[in-house]
Amino acid sequence: MPKTISAIQFAKEESVLIESKISRTNFTFNIWGDSELEVVRVSIRNFYRIQQGGNCVYCQKPVPIRSARGSDVEHIAPKSIYPQFLFEPRNLCVACTDCNEAKREKEVFAKPKNNPKRYPTTGGAFKIVHPHFDDYSEHIQILAGGHYLPFTEKGYFTTGACDLNRRLREFGWPKEVIDSATASELANDIVESDDAVLRSNALKKLEQIVVLSLKGS
Repeated sequence: MPKTISAIQFAKEESVLIESKISRTNFTFNIWGDSELEVVRVSIRNFYRIQQGGNCVYCQKPVPIRSARGSDVEHIAPKSIYPQFLFEPRNLCVACTDCNEAKREKEVFAKPKNNPKRYPTTGGAFKIVHPHFDDYSEHIQILAGGHYLPFTEKGYFTTGACDLNRRLREFGWPKEVIDSATASELANDIVESDDAVLRSNALKKLEQIVVLSLKGS
């Protein structure tokens, strides 16, 4: 997946259709599911699947290339909270069902405003790692085995909001890591400490242990 993704440019007929929907006096985010908009949803999904290299923007795992199931059109700023950004190209991407379900209606703006009219133009406006503005690798590192190590505030928020370490929570650390007393101590520091510096240092050390143990397995 590229460091950031480009925004879709709707075809003229798509733009006309979208405008006809959002200009109605009874407009709500629920129009997203209208059958007339199926062609637009397909266009969005196909565009961002290609832009994202076939991967979810949050967990970076592959999404289905042909099927719509498991390859959800994602509204980064939730459509139920910010319906005005329902078709904003920079608010759209594709996410896997697990990440989409975990994130749901979580607030992603760093400083939420009531009914903002304009979509931000920089990543600094968001507390989530934003695929249109942010380089994922600057905020989260994915270890072999699919474990996510955040090392910025955005990384921590995204990891938690999308429950990226769901497999770790469900199935635990690899045996090689569990058997390491040092790794266990570091894991405790990460989970139990309120000190951001201590957590960051523990994550870096744990990363080295996990990488080395998995390379040797």
